[in-house]
Amino acid sequence: AEKNQIKSLICINKIDLASKESFKKYVREYSELGYPTFFTSVVSGEGIKEMVKILKNKVTLFVGHSGVGKSSLINAIQQDFEIKTQGISSSTNKGQHTTSSVQLFPLSFGGFAGDTPGIRELGLWDILKKDLKSYYIEFLEYTNKCQFINCQHLKEPGCAVKLAVKNGDIFKERYENYLNIYDSLKSAHYE
Repeated sequence: AEKNQIKSLICINKIDLASKESFKKYVREYSELGYPTFFTSVVSGEGIKEMVKILKNKVTLFVGHSGVGKSSLINAIQQDFEIKTQGISSSTNKGQHTTSSVQLFPLSFGGFAGDTPGIRELGLWDILKKDLKSYYIEFLEYTNKCQFINCQHLKEPGCAVKLAVKNGDIFKERYENYLNIYDSLKSAHYE
């Protein structure tokens, strides 16, 4: 999303099944980075009206694992769609694949909602190891303070990003996510 300058929102759905308090650090960290984060529940109706305001006159793609309630949310936003949904599998305790292709639904209040199949893991394309750091917006203020100009924020000495993680100025889980994605990408020019 950062690479293609696509605005991202984080929706924590099924909040009727959990405590908002357990997501407090994620809401704080991602909101501070400029990613609006909000709670929804199809069961209680929480956040549905706010979601309508967010979606109005925009094209929005719902992305997430199977069973997180993407189709159910779209149904709650506009009930005449009647998108097929399924519950969580009793044998695996995971979501079941119901949506098998991307579907774009016109919203009566303006805009479109895109329902996508559940993802097991996110595959990235057209992103090289050397470029990944530039898509982590929280790294940007520290990158020029690194000892080496081509620092990848891995094991290099004098890395300002690693120091910011250690000091709690960069969310540790986001940095660990960066490391995992970095390891999964194709190399180019240098590792």
